[in-house]
Amino acid sequence: MTSWWHEHRVRERAYQIWERDGRPEGQAGEHWRQAEAEIAAEERGLEQEIKLESEGAV
Repeated sequence: MTSWWHEHRVRERAYQIWERDGRPEGQAGEHWRQAEAEIAAEERGLEQEIKLESEGAV
């Protein structure tokens, strides 16, 4: 189950992608998947940064 905040971030990102792509019709699913992938990558990067900080590497 995803949190409300996670879904909100994905929704906002998908909207930004839709606008950036010229507001095309019929591509909502693709924009949503792209937004999920981008958010997941950002979250993994943040987790890695937190881990490095806790290890004193940063």
